[in-house]
Amino acid sequence: MKIKEIHLVFENCEVLKIPYIFVKSFRLDHITDSIIRWNGDLENDNFGVAKFANSALFQIDKSFNVVDNAPTLLDKKQLPFDRMQQYNDISTVCLIDIDRNETEYYMNYDGLEINKLQKTKVLDNGDIFVCINKNKVFDSLK
Repeated sequence: MKIKEIHLVFENCEVLKIPYIFVKSFRLDHITDSIIRWNGDLENDNFGVAKFANSALFQIDKSFNVVDNAPTLLDKKQLPFDRMQQYNDISTVCLIDIDRNETEYYMNYDGLEINKLQKTKVLDNGDIFVCINKNKVFDSLK
């Protein structure tokens, strides 16, 4: 799979689109599929497949952290890393391949507006590191 960009979807439906060249490391683990019929879809007999990731780790290069890289955020003057740290509320990660095919992965989420399972930290080198993990393996990220 040749990835073109990664979309981080936040709890309030804001989307941060990150070109793959800025992604230093990326990992989704313990991925499961669920077959779902969405509420209210009574006219169609369609069921969908939803993908869930129990844990996620990724590191984004510091050079991505400029306002021009975040035109889809509600606060047009907010830096991408500031938004990622402010709420810890990534609900979905979408992988977009070079043919524009999109695969969505719903993140493990505990809480209403803030995900208690997500830790976000700007590293000493200026990159941002995000961990979403039910097992709290990365408690050192405080």
